[in-house]
Amino acid sequence: MAGVDIVMFGNNMVYEEDIARRSVEIIRSLVDQDRISHERINESHERIKILKSKLQPMEQSNCSFCIK
Repeated sequence: MAGVDIVMFGNNMVYEEDIARRSVEIIRSLVDQDRISHERINESHERIKILKSKLQPMEQSNCSFCIK
């Protein structure tokens, strides 16, 4: 609902083995409830694909996270 394309979460203080699966289930539930639209998910996916296409593989770069 905050308008983010990528959700990141820390799992360091108390390890929860299934946190990624549970997070996906929550997002799917919100889509099923029409609180987040399929279109919104697809728009985020497209933006993520565009960003990933601009990233250089680490072996071709001297930094750990470089954009072309």
